[in-house]
Amino acid sequence: MIPLRSRRDPAPTVHGPDDVVGRLADCHARIRRFLVDARALATGTGEPSRRRESARAVLRYFRVAMPLHEADEDASIAPRIEQRSVGLARALLARMDEHGAIDAAVDLLCADWACWAGEGDPGHVVDLAGHQRLLETLDAAMEVHLELEEREIFPAIDTLPASERRAIVLEMQERRR
Repeated sequence: MIPLRSRRDPAPTVHGPDDVVGRLADCHARIRRFLVDARALATGTGEPSRRRESARAVLRYFRVAMPLHEADEDASIAPRIEQRSVGLARALLARMDEHGAIDAAVDLLCADWACWAGEGDPGHVVDLAGHQRLLETLDAAMEVHLELEEREIFPAIDTLPASERRAIVLEMQERRR
């Protein structure tokens, strides 16, 4: 269970794994964890087979799981929340716009992760310093993005009717089948 505070209610709201916000919070935790793993890879050190496995896991997460998370937000959550208020609609549009910049950075980093995973273009040469700079930029942007979602969007999800929250969970589950 993940306790979160709603703007309207000073008492923490508890979210479980079958709740929309609980699922999103779990995704945010995984994003942060895989960014930690990506930073470890960017040091260029470590036992080669462990680096390869770590690179495969990071690559898989950012190529497969993160796009599903973005689809949850953009296709299932945003349409329901933007009908509720103009302010929320603006916050949602800002977060959705950030997805494009985040995805562009991830795409560039994926080429390096694929190389380290032994799955990339054999002619690809990793510019480690450039990779580290881009990763630092992505990491900072992601933390701001995730914190804003947690502060602005999560409480708005809690205001949706239970039937809509259940429908969102079903849509999230369907995307992962």
